[in-house]
Formats: sequence, C-alpha cells, structure tokens
Amino acid sequence: MRILVISSLLLFKETRYGGAKRLYSFVYELSRFADVHTICLDASGEAPDFEKSGECLQNFLFLPQCHPPLPAPYKFFYSPIDFQQLVRKNRLSIDRFLNNRPFDAVLLAYPLALSFLCIPQIQAINRAVYLEDDLILETLRNTASGQRSIVLKFLKKIRYWQTFRFYRKALKHITAWIAISSQEQEIIKSYFPAATVSVLKYGVDLEEYPLLPLSPAAKRIGFIGNFLHAPNADAMHHFLGAIFPFLAESMPDLELIIGGKNIPDAIRNHNPSKGKIECIEDFPDIADFYRSITVFVNPIVSRRGLRTKLIEAAAFGRPIISTPLGAEGLEDLMILKAESKKEYRDHLNALFTDQILAESIRMRNRRQIENVYTGSALAKRLFSILTAPTADAE
Repeated sequence: MRILVISSLLLFKETRYGGAKRLYSFVYELSRFADVHTICLDASGEAPDFEKSGECLQNFLFLPQCHPPLPAPYKFFYSPIDFQQLVRKNRLSIDRFLNNRPFDAVLLAYPLALSFLCIPQIQAINRAVYLEDDLILETLRNTASGQRSIVLKFLKKIRYWQTFRFYRKALKHITAWIAISSQEQEIIKSYFPAATVSVLKYGVDLEEYPLLPLSPAAKRIGFIGNFLHAPNADAMHHFLGAIFPFLAESMPDLELIIGGKNIPDAIRNHNPSKGKIECIEDFPDIADFYRSITVFVNPIVSRRGLRTKLIEAAAFGRPIISTPLGAEGLEDLMILKAESKKEYRDHLNALFTDQILAESIRMRNRRQIENVYTGSALAKRLFSILTAPTADAE
C-alpha cells in the first residue's frame, strides 16, 4: 500500500502546532504498515525550528518556496487558500519526488494542500481524503457577518465566496473527509451535505507522555500554546482580563504559568496586582511544563478545531478546567467546564482542597487516553479510512 500525504503544515516531531503534531503522529504510525511519501508546505512558519531539529520523516519533500506571498492581483481575484500558481512553479521538484509512482490513496491535510489537486498525477489517485480541523469556510463566514462596515462586510463576503468556490472545485476529486469532532463533522455536512465525513481525534505516544505525580501543595495553574494561533492569544487575553484578577483576589498565592511560543508582549508584560504570572517561551521538554503546574486551564473563547493541549494534559495526569467551546469534541474525558470567573474559582477550590477528586479525575482521564487516544490506534483507523470504499468510510 503506497500513500501520499500532502500537508499545509511542516511535519516534524518537535513542532509546536497541534494540527502538525497530530498529523506527524499519524504519518509516523502509518509508515509502520504502509509506504508513505510526504510533501509539506510551511503555513505554520516553523522552518527554522525544523532545520534545527535535524530530523524528518522518510520519503519527505519540503517545499519552502511554496510559502512566499502571492502577487497582489492573484490575491485579489482568487481565494486566500488557492496556492495553485505556486504549486505549478514547483512542478519540477514535485514531479521528481513523485517519480510517476502509482499511489493507492492521497491524504490532503489542511486547506493549502488542496491546491496540489491541479497536478494530473495527484488528481488521478483513486482515493483522495481531505483532513481539516477547523473549517476555514466557517471562519470566513463568521468574520464577514461580524463586520460593522458595509464595505468590509462586502469584501469579506467576496473572500468567503471565492473560498467556497475553491472548495467546490476540489470536492470533485475528494472521496472522503476527516473531521476532529462530531461538531466539526456537522459543520462540514451543513456546507456539503453529500460529503462522507469521518471523525478522527488526536493521539499520543504513551512513552512520551508519562503519567506525572500531582503536587497537591502548589496552587499553580497553566496554559501552553503557540500564540501565533489567534485562539490561543484570544484565550489568554480573556483570562488575564476577566478571570485571573478575580481568582487571585480569593487565592493570593495562586500562580499562573504561561508557556509556548511567540507569547505577545501584552501578555508577557502583564503585571497583576495579586497572584503571580510567569511566562516561559520554550520548555526544552513539554513534560517540564506539565510538571510545573497542578491544574491545566483552557479558556478558549474563539473558533473550534483541535484540542491537542487537553489530550496532552490528560495524558500527563493534570486535571483540566475549560470553557465548553475549548472542550468541544472531548466529551469522553472528565473536564470541568467553566465560563464565569466564579465557576473557575469553585472548580479550582475543589481541586486544590479535595485530593480524592483530583486523583480520580487524573486516573480516569489517563485510562481513557490509553484506551482511545493512542497514536497507533488512531493511525489504524486512518488507514481504514484511506483504504475503505467511499460508502464505508463514515
């Protein structure tokens, strides 16, 4: 079985993007029982980290030259995810990599990958599966609806319809979709009722995510992410402005650890009157971040999509408090839901004072990770989607 994977995101082990982590895990596990060839763009802007890592997948082609800005006229008349012009400019490198090999299936991951369907050899692959975690069409439509200016609303709607047309054209070659949650599955179906959509969640390598002991004496909460991803920045701005001051008022010894990459200055320089905030840009090992906290908070307030951080927190044995939006699609994990500052306070008080509760959540979630969220189990499910007849994929 020979499978071609085309990813908008750069795939390598140390990536800090949840979507790239998920896909890297899939490709790595798929390579155990299939001949996998991977083409990557760099929509996540992680080329410097990739080069420092010194590692890559087998049968791998990185096309950094596909990422430069498109000419202004092209950007005006075409969808922002339409990179066909740049793909055509890289045809020589792509054709050399494909080498006229026959592929049994192609997995296209995230919107920019759809542009590769302009290549006849890729169009001709019998089974084409498309994976997207947070449908960009929904984001564009919501952005247009939220504009107060009539002119801006009109321009954003043009972007939406350009992108919708681009998807419709690509759908002629797509035999199945993969969504991250049942909620995303419903959204995709609302746009494309005839689409065959399977749900495939995020998996982890249990050897890299050991169950960590709790530190019951520490009132230390944390959040981690790449802050170039707007929902992460939105979440922390909201938490620092509306939630943390209230929590620190009732728990003066509360500490907040903010970890990740590209932490904005407005967050880094935030100086609370009570409580303590520490920003750490790069943890050498992600386990070090989870060792440093007692409870993981996930105050996501914008967009759907992948909830990588929650799977990792559960695997490491950290109780989780999240907004309902942030926990969407993870109903099988025990996640304490909070939207108001009082709900956050009540949940934290319970976890800090009731060690039986904290330990029961820790062990229940770890068992669920071991049973459902391993990379190997999900890769087998992905393999079945890539090889199944269209009618059997959902």
